Amino acid sequence: MTVSGGTYQPTAAHIRYPIERDVLGYYENDDVTLKPISLWPGYFSTKTGQIIPCVYVEGSTLVPSTWKPSGIQCIITEVPEDSMIPGRGRIITVSTWLITFTNFGFLENTQNTLNLREVQSRMGRLFTTANLRYMPRSEVALESLTARFRGTSISPILRP
Repeated sequence: MTVSGGTYQPTAAHIRYPIERDVLGYYENDDVTLKPISLWPGYFSTKTGQIIPCVYVEGSTLVPSTWKPSGIQCIITEVPEDSMIPGRGRIITVSTWLITFTNFGFLENTQNTLNLREVQSRMGRLFTTANLRYMPRSEVALESLTARFRGTSISPILRP
């Protein structure tokens, strides 16, 4: 995501929706209506019994410990890692976003609607500057995919 001549910086919300829609496929073609839960790649079961998409923005808050993930969980870091490059009267900010997908699996005799290989392919097509790292399941860790991607913006230097 490149923006020049302004101070626009994407937020985690700007990243979350395209992931929910284009990578994980939670929404119908109208981009508003959620698909039936049976077609979701993952969900949280809350303490109150509510079922919600398994996507969460972490930063000032964590996923509540009473929420149980099933299927593929997506965690988006709320605040990116920023590097500043000074220029003539401006600052170029390179923001690196971290997104982690973890496969918690589903109940026995059920099938996941999506696998991390497909998530990796879709992330690469959505965020073309992404660095994607797959980690297979082991005896001590769940299958996961880490995505880091960069975006730049150009802002005027603030004078004291």
